[in-house]
Amino acid sequence: MITGINCVYTDATLRIATKGTVLAGTVLGEITTGNVLVPYQSSAEDGSEVPCYILAADVENTTDSSLDVKNARVIAYGQVNANALILTKSGDTVDAIKTTLKNNGILVMNVQEGIGE
Repeated sequence: MITGINCVYTDATLRIATKGTVLAGTVLGEITTGNVLVPYQSSAEDGSEVPCYILAADVENTTDSSLDVKNARVIAYGQVNANALILTKSGDTVDAIKTTLKNNGILVMNVQEGIGE
């Protein structure tokens, strides 16, 4: 599970297109015609090209077809560690989406890990 500072969590419907697991920390976009979330893709043209949520816990699709998972826990607002974010499209970068996430209420922080251990 991904955690952040001062986060507001909500439940949403997550569409998983193929069999497999979407990992906590995956940046999500919202398909505007169905109000469902999918992993963010900068090249999409259905609304999901706008990063707006972060998946808070792993979600699995065990079927061989697309699955809409209801009540997937997502971060809607707060501060998250940039190192914890996952982008599913090769070439997409956290730096490129920081401003859009900030405009949607999610502040991406660079956290130095390992201090005090």
